[in-house]
Amino acid sequence: MKLKTRLITLFCLALALTVRAQEKFTVDSVDAAETVDGLRIRGARVTFPQDFYVGKLSEHGDRMAVFLRQQNKKGTKWKNKGQLLMTDTRSWNTLWQSEMNYLTQTATMTGAGVMRTDGNTWTGKPKVEMLDTETGQLLWKGAFAPAYSNEKYNYVIGYDGSVPGEFTAFDLSTGAAKWNNSFSQHYGYGWNNAFLTDSTHLLMVADDVVKLNLADGSVTTHKGKTGIADTKMNILSGVLAVAGGVAGAMAGGYTPIPYGVGGNVIVGLHSNVLLTDSSYFFSDRDHVARLDKELNEVWRYDMPARTASVARLFATDSTLYMLNYGYGMRGYRQIKCGRPFMASFDRQTGRNLSFTYLSSGRDILRGGVIAGNHAYLMFDDGITYQDINDSTVNMTPWDKEKYGRLAGIVNDTLYAYHETDKAFTLVAFDGQNCPVYTDKGYVVIVDPRLNIVDAYAPENIYWPFTKYNGYTCVGWRREGKSDFWLVDDLGLPISHILLPGVQGVSSADGRLYFILDKQLVYLDNR
Repeated sequence: MKLKTRLITLFCLALALTVRAQEKFTVDSVDAAETVDGLRIRGARVTFPQDFYVGKLSEHGDRMAVFLRQQNKKGTKWKNKGQLLMTDTRSWNTLWQSEMNYLTQTATMTGAGVMRTDGNTWTGKPKVEMLDTETGQLLWKGAFAPAYSNEKYNYVIGYDGSVPGEFTAFDLSTGAAKWNNSFSQHYGYGWNNAFLTDSTHLLMVADDVVKLNLADGSVTTHKGKTGIADTKMNILSGVLAVAGGVAGAMAGGYTPIPYGVGGNVIVGLHSNVLLTDSSYFFSDRDHVARLDKELNEVWRYDMPARTASVARLFATDSTLYMLNYGYGMRGYRQIKCGRPFMASFDRQTGRNLSFTYLSSGRDILRGGVIAGNHAYLMFDDGITYQDINDSTVNMTPWDKEKYGRLAGIVNDTLYAYHETDKAFTLVAFDGQNCPVYTDKGYVVIVDPRLNIVDAYAPENIYWPFTKYNGYTCVGWRREGKSDFWLVDDLGLPISHILLPGVQGVSSADGRLYFILDKQLVYLDNR
């Protein structure tokens, strides 16, 4: 009798984890948009039993992993528990569903199935499960923390912790290990800035510049110095470690070590990797270099001691430019490190053409952009426009009372308008005028004389979200409110989205999706 009871209990537990279901959500239609000519456009509306948290589409758009998650009564915080529902986007039937703990679990759609990970830092035992997209059945499971996946090679690369720093490529379809390798990660994780240089090679910056061959796992590196020990934090943590060690011993527990870098370091002390047809350019704490495609040095320029930090490289046909920002990262915080400077080099030989310190103190450069022989440079309290070879920095103070403190230079294209405009203005750096944004949400256009030639209020600034049917969907959302438009390449409005409180926008397979609280509304041009 007890055995029968236990078998029933185990069956019920298994059923609770992944349940086959044929539930069909409520589907109707709603006025979703209105053209500038006054024509109303109906959109399909799908209503879910809980708040729609996020949706992830399959490659062909015929399946959607719907993540439902409840909020607290005030609607200010998400609860940890929720559900994953696999749905057919044609009929909106639920194929299967599974419980989710959003505190530790995530799930991703892959060509091999739904990869669900559980990175529970309390137990220190990461888990991976691959579930069949159609049935939710378990295909394979593993004990590793995923770092990167590649559909072409059908790999997911992760760390199982058995050998410190060693990662393994696992087959997405079977979970079988294919190859393993390692590279130094004391100061840099690497995978968060990784990008493909061709169909086979992945380039990233960890402690060194790393080139990974995805086919066989072989690694090529260029020695770098991308982080330093934070001596002030080391002194403090030494005091805390004594107390913490005693408390841990008395409690009889242990502290799991998450994947990543230590907390007593300043990291990110490097530039972007700038690609050209035949070379890579890179800078770190000690040097700037031109590398060939095998990461061998073509030339190298050694930096003055303790000056280089987070940097940005730009290039013309003959010249490499470097903007050094004068800070590093400790966790998510910017920490003063080095000195802001601007330098230029001959691209072919590495000969230093100019080197200008941008601050007599240890101010942080908040943003910069180079156009021709001039550059806009932005600090906390002012902005300058000058010749890149000018050794004197003439900064114009910023009046923060009207628009707020300087926060950054606009690097992408935004859409903005004034009340009397009939079309959106595309706002971007045009080589002359420089758009900056402030901590109050304003976008201000500054000319080379540092005069303000235009300014847009936060409610009149629209960000590009996605492309749909040849148009761009632009909008803003804040404090539960939103406003979205479809515009053409010139900024002319095509239609206004009528849906209130849009929380997210995406497009796939000829559809434009809008996420609301418990609803998903979409336009379909097929």
